[in-house]
Amino acid sequence: MNNLQNYRCEFEITMLINSLYLTVMHCIETKKIRQNSADKVVQWLRENNIISDGGNEFRNMKILRNLRNGLAHFNLKVPDPPKKDIDTIKIWVRPWSKADKAYQKFNDGEIENAICVFTFSANQLKSFTKYVIDLVLESLDDKVCRDCKYREEA
Repeated sequence: MNNLQNYRCEFEITMLINSLYLTVMHCIETKKIRQNSADKVVQWLRENNIISDGGNEFRNMKILRNLRNGLAHFNLKVPDPPKKDIDTIKIWVRPWSKADKAYQKFNDGEIENAICVFTFSANQLKSFTKYVIDLVLESLDDKVCRDCKYREEA
């Protein structure tokens, strides 16, 4: 997060999305996220009213996969027309697999035929990205980051 704090440019939201994408991808693709971490992440999302699920009932790991798929397929929306500073971003997933077709599709007023929509304010996106990165870093062996020049000392 030191890099983010030093980075105050017009692409802050882009940097946050890229950081979140890489972190979520790392968790899911390497299967390094444990159920209790997935539960914490989803609890954060729910407490901050980020998730719209249209009445679909997803397990917590599926919610994270939905977030990953929305990011991976560039299902991103900012207000139209975009303002100078982006204040809201939506990430969504539509059914694409046979299993996803069992979920009910819904429209949230901007996104059509979604099965799950994540709506972040800019501040929520920043807080959530830091939260997920911290969870991932806690799960890494100290040897991984020992020689990293970006390592933050406690």
